[in-house]
Amino acid sequence: MYPTRAAILSFGLLLGLNACVNTSPVSLGIGQQAPAFEANTLEGKRLRFPEDTADKVVLIRFWAEQCRHCEGEMKALESTYQQYKDKGFVILAINAGQSQSKAEAFARKLGLSFSVLLDEDNQLGKRYGIKGVPTSYMVDAKGTIRSQFIGQTPPSAFEESLLSVLAPATP
Repeated sequence: MYPTRAAILSFGLLLGLNACVNTSPVSLGIGQQAPAFEANTLEGKRLRFPEDTADKVVLIRFWAEQCRHCEGEMKALESTYQQYKDKGFVILAINAGQSQSKAEAFARKLGLSFSVLLDEDNQLGKRYGIKGVPTSYMVDAKGTIRSQFIGQTPPSAFEESLLSVLAPATP
């Protein structure tokens, strides 16, 4: 007996969801150090966190092209990035489990100028305990997680968090 079309579609959906789901016991929270990592950018450069972002406020953002909230939020984050990049704000947008070509097409479509990183095998997602996308962490200049955003988040929440982290750093 051959599987039905519905069974095949359901299995495919389950595999797609599993790509963004983590079953590891990792649980990061506010006040903890953000785990160090290395990842390739879309341009093929190797980025090392936190070394390459030292003394910066960093938004670490896990996303995927099929995420229905990610496109609008990424556009809003581009605007926030442009406004605060000269004040020491960096965005590391980590594509969760997709190919480089999908991540490139998405970034090009939205005109993203911040760093887009690849996590094709979801190892970074596992290290951060990501259970779904979008998930973001606002990290201060010392590498401490100051805010966590899971799921759809209004753009004002990112900016409010950023300003609270930048404020102590500016004289």
